[in-house]
Amino acid sequence: MARWRFYKEGYPSPYNINGWTDWIDKMYTPVKLNPNQIPGSTFNGPASICDEGNYTISNPYTVSLENASGIETLTSLGNNQWKVTRIGTANGVVRLRSIKNGKIFDKEIIIGGSVATGFDNLINIQAFDHEYFKVLPGTGNLKYSGSMTITNLNSTGYTDYSWSLVSKSPGNPIVSWSGAGPNLSVSSKGSGGWVNLKCEITNGCAQETRYYKIYVGIDPVMP
Repeated sequence: MARWRFYKEGYPSPYNINGWTDWIDKMYTPVKLNPNQIPGSTFNGPASICDEGNYTISNPYTVSLENASGIETLTSLGNNQWKVTRIGTANGVVRLRSIKNGKIFDKEIIIGGSVATGFDNLINIQAFDHEYFKVLPGTGNLKYSGSMTITNLNSTGYTDYSWSLVSKSPGNPIVSWSGAGPNLSVSSKGSGGWVNLKCEITNGCAQETRYYKIYVGIDPVMP
C-alpha cells in the first residue's frame, strides 16, 4: 500500500482548482496530467550592455539569441548561465530566448545605444533652432502655455529623459515648467520671462546632454 499526494496547477476543467490533492491510499490510481503546462523561463541579468553581460536563466530550455547577427554573440557558461558579448561597436536590440514545445520566453537586451536628438509635436511653441524656443500666446488663465516632445531619432529600445532646471528669470511673471519623460511643457501668466532647462538623454550606453532655453512671449536672446 502506498500513500501520496501531488500539487495541481494549470489543469483543465473540471480539475482546474490549483493546490495540493487529498492524500491517496491506494496501490494505483489514474491521474489526469496536463502535458502542455511547463514552468516558464525567467531571466536575471542587465537590461542593456556596453561590452558584455552574464545572464542566469531559471528553467532554461533551448536557449538562443535572436536578431543578433552582427551585433552580439552568445556563449554558454554552464550552471544555467550564458554570456552575451557585443561585436565591436554594433548597436541594436536582441532577445535572449528560451523555447520548449513551441512556448517562447524572451528577455529584451539593448546593445550599445545611440542618441540623436530631435523634437516634434510643438504646440504653441516656436523653434528658432535646436536650443532656443519661444512660447506663443495661449488661452485661459495661463496666457502663455506651450509643449513639445523630445525624440531620439536613432532610438534602439528604451530611452530615458531626465530634466533639471539650470536657471530662470527672477521675479514676475513666474515661468512654470514640467518635464516628464520626453514631454516638456512651459507656461506663464505673462510675457517676458524665460527658463533654461537641461535634459540628460540615455539610451543603453549612449548619453547626451541637451539644453533648452525657452522664452515666454518674446524672441529669445541668441548668441
